[in-house]
Amino acid sequence: MKRNVSKKTATILAMIILISSVLFAACSKQVEESAPIQQATASNKEEIDVIENQNLETTTIEIITETQTEPDNLYDTVLSTGYYNGDSYKLVAKQIDGYPNSKIEIGVIKNNEWLIPMNSDSPFLDENGWWINSTSEKIENMSKFFHYIGYGCFANKGDYYSKIIIFKPETNISFTSVYFGLGDRYEKIPTDNELLKSMVYENNAILFDGYTTTVTICNMDTGETNQFKMNYIISDVVIGKNFFWADDGDKYITVDFNGNIIGDFSTYRIHYSNGFSVTNSIIFDAYNENYVLCKLTCDKYGNVLKSEAKS
Repeated sequence: MKRNVSKKTATILAMIILISSVLFAACSKQVEESAPIQQATASNKEEIDVIENQNLETTTIEIITETQTEPDNLYDTVLSTGYYNGDSYKLVAKQIDGYPNSKIEIGVIKNNEWLIPMNSDSPFLDENGWWINSTSEKIENMSKFFHYIGYGCFANKGDYYSKIIIFKPETNISFTSVYFGLGDRYEKIPTDNELLKSMVYENNAILFDGYTTTVTICNMDTGETNQFKMNYIISDVVIGKNFFWADDGDKYITVDFNGNIIGDFSTYRIHYSNGFSVTNSIIFDAYNENYVLCKLTCDKYGNVLKSEAKS
């Protein structure tokens, strides 16, 4: 009986030893498998640190580069500024002194980045790199001859009989003509800025030569032009949407972009002092049949759309 107990005890001990061996082997394997995971985690952390450091270094380099090419350091004066469709435009210039002649460089900055870098190949400059509308003014005083006229366009006008140059930097399109005469109907002479703003609407600009009867319409996006002659010299021109408003010397008319008269305003007793607003329609002051001054809104054919008595 005693012998049987000893045999049973030995069997139990053997089973315990076997189970312990299996458990030990399993634990060892788990430790071995977990080590690479920890190693990989450490390796990944090192890679992340490296990537973060690389990004930090790249950002630092970019900041330094931007500082070195800051547009403000490369020009002497701002000729004109304006906004269109949420974008800011700045026309800038620099004078480079040299012998025997100095020259001007002009550039355009859009949203604080160069749209057109500084150069002397500008529609506002001649082949020698000097102002087309020549002047003895110092460069810091030249801004009075330059105007932002809307729709992403700049214009340059010198003295009364000088050329007018209209330029759209986004498309690098410009065209030039001579403006002559404001007409004799103005009681309030418009400023150059008011005058030039009346010459562009959306993507079209109008220029005309008062010495002849030539009118030119230019698409400032494509550069396409349409030129025609009127039967008389016109003045007080304001461009609208696919037509323009003008004084033909006897009455105010509206003309389409092919030179056809589409509206006759001779029946209106127009009061000229407040000028005209021209878009899809024309707004102006006129006296009605009771000689009451009204603000009239007409379509381009001359039909009254709205009439409001002015106090």
